[in-house]
Amino acid sequence: MVSTVPPPTLFLDVSGRFARDVEHPIVVAGVAIETARIDELRHAILAVTGGRIIKWREVQRDIATARRLFQSIGKRQIPARATFILKHEPEWSAFWAMGDRLEIAVKAFPQSMPYATASMTLKYQIYGDGIADVLGFYLGRHKALLPPRAGVKQLRVVAVCDSDISGEQNQMMFREIFEKMQGSFPQTRDRLGIELRPEVSVKTEQEEPLLMLPDHIAGYIRSKQVYGTGPDNEYAEVILGIDRVVGRWPANLLNIGSQEFTDEFPQNVVAFEAAAALAKTDEGKAIIARNEEARTRNACG
Repeated sequence: MVSTVPPPTLFLDVSGRFARDVEHPIVVAGVAIETARIDELRHAILAVTGGRIIKWREVQRDIATARRLFQSIGKRQIPARATFILKHEPEWSAFWAMGDRLEIAVKAFPQSMPYATASMTLKYQIYGDGIADVLGFYLGRHKALLPPRAGVKQLRVVAVCDSDISGEQNQMMFREIFEKMQGSFPQTRDRLGIELRPEVSVKTEQEEPLLMLPDHIAGYIRSKQVYGTGPDNEYAEVILGIDRVVGRWPANLLNIGSQEFTDEFPQNVVAFEAAAALAKTDEGKAIIARNEEARTRNACG
């Protein structure tokens, strides 16, 4: 029997603020775990923390536990990927400006669209890119198990993201984005023989303790690279201790990359603005009223 790539579950978190500040980079980090091992590893991580949920921002109060978390990653060979998102100008400011325009435009419509902002769109984008990076690193570690080009295998990929994406509507839109991407990875299918079947969810560390791992990796890497290990960094003692642990990891267990944020805003803001202008006319109001009536009938029927 030919071995295949074990279906992975990815856990992702971000260090840094989703704000228009251009100076400080964002770090998105993730770990990739074979889905069949999830229960075992969750139990092991909670044993390390004594059943507690410990965030990176709190590690100064329990440096020993932080080191044990990193020791667990090395001992259990959990591959990790972190990516610095460098805010490149003028694209970064242009992204936020278009998001501001979209937020104004959607106010002309009766339905609530809390996801139509620069901040939430940025979260979708950065977590989406992070998922791609972590998955790519995971597949690279399983090259020998990739199916032959003649055959295509489906691969279920579960991604659990931290609760930066808050609010039921925002999370629903995030899931819908990935649902619409089903079967839309032609390069992966053609080059690797894999048909990706992604599923995403948003959880807190209390709901999924394994999210402590990317939270600590993102915090450690960002704090070290941005603030260093001198006396000005209040996390310096923690970082130096973790450095000694990570230094004993296999060379290919942690992969760190960077990319400049030069993305265009993904929504057609001009089209939204045109629709918003129409919505303010008598004709537009009549169209909206008919649509709302139809939606109510469908919901009740």
